[in-house]
Amino acid sequence: MVVESALVALGHLKTGDLPAICALMSHVSVDVRHAVAFCLGGRDEEPAVQTLVRLSKDDDAHVRDWATFALGALSTVDTSMLRDALVERLSDSDVDVRGEAMRGLALRKDMRVADAILDELQRPGGSDLAIDAASEMPRNEFLPLLEALVASNPDAENVTLAVAECRRTILNGRGHE
Repeated sequence: MVVESALVALGHLKTGDLPAICALMSHVSVDVRHAVAFCLGGRDEEPAVQTLVRLSKDDDAHVRDWATFALGALSTVDTSMLRDALVERLSDSDVDVRGEAMRGLALRKDMRVADAILDELQRPGGSDLAIDAASEMPRNEFLPLLEALVASNPDAENVTLAVAECRRTILNGRGHE
C-alpha cells in the first residue's frame, strides 16, 4: 500500500524518478501496476510511453484500462508505436479498454478506428466512449446509429453532440475522410 500510495502521489504531482517508476510495471501487485499507469498518465517521455504500452497489455482489465486511457487521452504523443498499441486494444474483452482505445485513435484521426466505432455503436445502449470517439472523428456512417441512440434516449447530451458533429461534417463535405 505504501508503494501504491507513493505512486499515486507522484502521479498527482507529475514528478518522480522515471526509471524507478517504470521498473515497477512488472510488480506482483495489481494495485502497484495500476498506480504505475496512473503515475505515468500525462508524462510523454519515451520510457513512460513504452511502459504504458506494456501496461496496456496487462492481465488485469483495470490496469489495461488506465494505461490505455493514459496513452489515448492524457498523452500528447502521436507515434506509430502508440497508435499500434491503441489498435491492439480495439479488440480487448473489456468495454472500457476498447472505448479508451477508440477515443485515443479518434483524437489522432486514425482511420483504423472507424469500424470499431461502428461495431460498438451497434451494441445495445452504445458505449459512451464510442460515442465520444464518434464526436472526435465524425463520419456520416455513424449518423444513423447515433440518431437511433438519440431516439431511444433524447436526453443523452453526448449522443446529441455526436449527432451534431456528424451532421456538421456531412454539411462540410468531409464525412468520408
